[in-house]
Amino acid sequence: VSAGAYRDFKRVTDPRADRHRDRITPVATGPAGTEVTGDFDGDGTLDAIASPDFNLKQFRSNAVLRWEYRPGSVLFLVWAQARDGVARAHGDFAFGQDLQDLFAEPAENVFMLKMSYWINP
Repeated sequence: VSAGAYRDFKRVTDPRADRHRDRITPVATGPAGTEVTGDFDGDGTLDAIASPDFNLKQFRSNAVLRWEYRPGSVLFLVWAQARDGVARAHGDFAFGQDLQDLFAEPAENVFMLKMSYWINP
């Protein structure tokens, strides 16, 4: 579960300046929603970019059962589960709620079976 909220946008004005504060200029931005507006390229006109805020939830799990039913012969049973959730344009982090939302997402379950039989000469 991760989230990111961006603020205090800046643009590079002089990348080779000796002092860090001389390299960048703050950009006044408009209210953030699905878009952020500001003069990002320094030409005096307002530009709009998609909000970079994000809230990402992901869960990956697997379990393996291995049974050697006779010497050299093995049976594997594998279960893998995946859940994904993405909420764009808000960077709010609430661990409990995000975890609850993640497990409310539909799961993709994969079951695999592998059997090997060793033929003894």
